[in-house]
Amino acid sequence: MATPPNSATSQPRRYHEYALADIEARPDPVHPAVVSVLGARPSETISVARAPLHAAGHDAQEPYLMLRMIMEDVAETPVPEGRDADLLLILAALDGLPVEHRTELGRTLIRFMKSAAQHTKPGTLTHSRTAIPAPGDFTPLRFVVASRLSEEARDALMIRLQVLHHDYSTAIGDWEHCTLGVMLTPSTVPGRLWDTSTTALWGNQGQPLEMIERARAIINDAASRAASLDALPGSGTGPDVESTLTADSAARPPGSGTPSLGAAGREPKPTDQQRRKHRSRDRPAR
Repeated sequence: MATPPNSATSQPRRYHEYALADIEARPDPVHPAVVSVLGARPSETISVARAPLHAAGHDAQEPYLMLRMIMEDVAETPVPEGRDADLLLILAALDGLPVEHRTELGRTLIRFMKSAAQHTKPGTLTHSRTAIPAPGDFTPLRFVVASRLSEEARDALMIRLQVLHHDYSTAIGDWEHCTLGVMLTPSTVPGRLWDTSTTALWGNQGQPLEMIERARAIINDAASRAASLDALPGSGTGPDVESTLTADSAARPPGSGTPSLGAAGREPKPTDQQRRKHRSRDRPAR
């Protein structure tokens, strides 16, 4: 009589088979929607296994843990009553980044933080890294590291997130998704390495095209001011790395007056409609 397979032992074997097949598989071509979002900007395509063969973080533990520590900061952020769903949305967006992408992202953010810590010139220096997925793979993500937590730094995150959300949603023909921005800044709290701020956009923000183009012009202007800066220590700017220098007197980005709520609750509470479209909070971190 045949004995049914033991699911406790067959599942690891099947996963191993999938992982080996993943190694042999040819990467999918870049989705046309992603190509249109990228345009002529420098970028790199990273193809990773959907079923990794090695344990997460096996190649470099410290960079891999960066995203986990950011998620812990977000999870520990106090939220007002009735906003738990917002917190879960942000955590789900972060956790959706494929495991094999996380080490590369961590290395990049650590490099950004070293550069930001060395900035002593006037203005706020920001470096950013954007992860643009094929539709349905995971949430579009924008990571910003700024030399200090300031209104200019918050504006840099928001304005880039608005443009990314607009461009990606237009390219895929769907606005009902989240676009998440994360910003790290040197901490003002003794014993901590950085502060974490997050902003999430969902749905059509209702901004006219001329407002988006104005935002894009502000980004380009800030990037041109940073073009004369030295390359990032040790590696140069590299593909898909955007460095900008924002003057303290820079114009406010379009739409930046949208009410938001930080951990300290200093800002007015948004309406239900605004809450659905824009979620933002600051969190002192390690």
